[in-house]
Amino acid sequence: MRHQKKSLKKLGRTKSHREALVSNLAVSLILNEYMVTTVTKAKVSKSFVDKVISAGMRKRGDSTKRMMQLLKNKLAVQKIKDILLKRFAGRSGGYTTIVKLGRRKGDGAEMAKLILIGSEAVRRPKKKSSKSKKKEADQKQTKEPDKKNILDRVKGIGGKFTDRSKKGSDTRIAKGADRTSPEIMGKSRSGI
Repeated sequence: MRHQKKSLKKLGRTKSHREALVSNLAVSLILNEYMVTTVTKAKVSKSFVDKVISAGMRKRGDSTKRMMQLLKNKLAVQKIKDILLKRFAGRSGGYTTIVKLGRRKGDGAEMAKLILIGSEAVRRPKKKSSKSKKKEADQKQTKEPDKKNILDRVKGIGGKFTDRSKKGSDTRIAKGADRTSPEIMGKSRSGI
């Protein structure tokens, strides 16, 4: 009987494939401090990462060995020991958070961002006041883009377009558009 046994989401995979997937997601989260994945994978990874970090918090000699068994990545274990354990010294759990992002364009799967607490990915830039937003909107509307500056930004078009537009034949913009491809390549048709 399975009384009071917590069920793990199977994620449509075999046991070995699921363990490898969750371990790789955890390593990605630990090294990058955030990751974007589906909501279901994020929930499974969240509990796994919390367990790994809690295993590292224990003051036993085998904590490093246990983290290596779970993660199978030396860099991730080293980062937990050097950086994350110091950051989470006062916490007893809840090292990650899930932020829902909406649905993925291709298949409509719900996406989420899994973030380690206290990382740079959590900190959001300050919101601009409504006055500064209005000023920016007014400046964008009043300022018309200068045609020459825009074309100069595009490599190789700027001068050619403005010269041709003065002559009146602006149908060919690109450099060498009035020549055939063998002439551009420096070869004659017979030499190809």
